[in-house]
Amino acid sequence: MRIAIFAVAVLLSAGIAAGSWILASSLEEPPAPKRAALIVDNTVGPEKPRCSSCGDARHPTPPLLKEEFETLLARYAVDPIDDSAALDTLCYYGVQTRDMLTEHGAGALDKDHEAFLLRELSRTYVYLSVRVTDDEGIVRVSFDHHKVSIDERNHHAVDAVNNVIPPEISGTVKRVGLYHIWSRF
Repeated sequence: MRIAIFAVAVLLSAGIAAGSWILASSLEEPPAPKRAALIVDNTVGPEKPRCSSCGDARHPTPPLLKEEFETLLARYAVDPIDDSAALDTLCYYGVQTRDMLTEHGAGALDKDHEAFLLRELSRTYVYLSVRVTDDEGIVRVSFDHHKVSIDERNHHAVDAVNNVIPPEISGTVKRVGLYHIWSRF
């Protein structure tokens, strides 16, 4: 008799737990679609949002103004497709450039320049490797070929250590030109 009562109690509590889990999981909101990593600099407030290149907003990227955007497009239109200071600047602004293209169009760019710019702006990650060596050239810490998102704070464990305490690698990678990234760890 005790076993039967115990079995009924277990089944009843399992049913309640399962029902609660189903109810709780159905009440969860779906995750928001991933959008560009825009970090607001709390020192200037929401009325003047600025993109940031590190998680604590100490290196804000100034806003891309429409006039500057149009000037950069006009300069890039007459430069080689893959070698242009204007292209570097457009890549630096990244998400802001992409948003301005959506809102205002590609201006004076021909189809080839526009396609190249859009392809470069669609890049959202880099592969990062870090190697720390001592004075004798011995590799003490290595972190090899990890996919890292651009403009997002990233935390990674190292791959290997050699007679040192394993450090954590965390920081942000920001694209600052066509072929250049900046990182702070």
